[in-house]
Amino acid sequence: MALRSLPCTDKAVPDTVAAILGRQHPHRDAPNPESGPSVDMLPSDDKPLSVLLAIEHGTRIWIYPDGCDNLASAYLLDIPLGSMLIFRGDLYHSGSGYAVVHYRIHGYIVPPQHVYDWPIGTTHKCACDDDEAIKEAKAHKPTKTAHHSEQCEHGKG
Repeated sequence: MALRSLPCTDKAVPDTVAAILGRQHPHRDAPNPESGPSVDMLPSDDKPLSVLLAIEHGTRIWIYPDGCDNLASAYLLDIPLGSMLIFRGDLYHSGSGYAVVHYRIHGYIVPPQHVYDWPIGTTHKCACDDDEAIKEAKAHKPTKTAHHSEQCEHGKG
């Protein structure tokens, strides 16, 4: 499916701040099914996968390596134009906000239903909230980013 992000409504907001202000709530694409094994119990080879294809420059995604337990560990991963990110469906992430309208392709690679009965159209959202990062963004403070797997800190803006 093609995803479209609407631009940040405040035109004066820098793109790095829009990335936080407009991001989705932290979630994983593969929720636990109503019956059968939970996604956490599946062997790695049987876990569902998510796919993100960059069809425009500036495609990015927030990654939460510590899941819902530590939202402060989040970093912004840039996906170069024409590149595809394939990640396990149990990885906590959120779509980035953008300063302009932005398109990318998102899809799923799902194991057979007898292995994992994916409740299509649902995700597993973190119960916690992302307010601290949004407060920092509104104050135009630095944000963590990752560029091609290299982490760095932006200077104050």
